[in-house]
Amino acid sequence: MPNFKPKKMKKIKKKGKIKITLDKKHKEKMLEFQNIKENLIPLFDNELEDLKKKFKNSNNIEEKLLIKEKIKIIKKKKKKKKKKKKKKKNKKKNNIY
Repeated sequence: MPNFKPKKMKKIKKKGKIKITLDKKHKEKMLEFQNIKENLIPLFDNELEDLKKKFKNSNNIEEKLLIKEKIKIIKKKKKKKKKKKKKKKNKKKNNIY
């Protein structure tokens, strides 16, 4: 007759949190950069080209000013996206070394 009492198997409960690994985070960032490179930047370029054509063809001064403002806004957005991409890559390089 054994001197110990056998224990029941414990059930592990999941709390709904998904583990985020470094690899998953890296894939997310790389997909984000790829999206910026393949989708957003060409979209901004196309919009800029269209607005520049409209700017050249329009005769109204008010319309030209509105178009010029839109061009500035799009250029800023494009610059932010490119800067974000460079910033993240530079940050990675600094963490590696």
